[in-house]
Amino acid sequence: MRELSYLEGIILQAIKAKQSLNNVELYELTLLNEFLPKHTLQVLKKLRTNNKIREVNHLVVGYGINYTNYKKKSIISKFEAL
Repeated sequence: MRELSYLEGIILQAIKAKQSLNNVELYELTLLNEFLPKHTLQVLKKLRTNNKIREVNHLVVGYGINYTNYKKKSIISKFEAL
């Protein structure tokens, strides 16, 4: 399995390139890079703790990075680079 630091780089680069990413986009990015949503949650927590990203809106507990929200295209959270 790839290292989480690899996923961290991909997520941070994608957020900077698009200026922001929501939970649906993050779910798709996670799977396309052969990681699980739980890995993305770990990376997001680390990036927030290190003040590299911030959460713009947060509607429920958790970040909403799961298949149900992906299928419904339900935007639960959004992240921007700092």
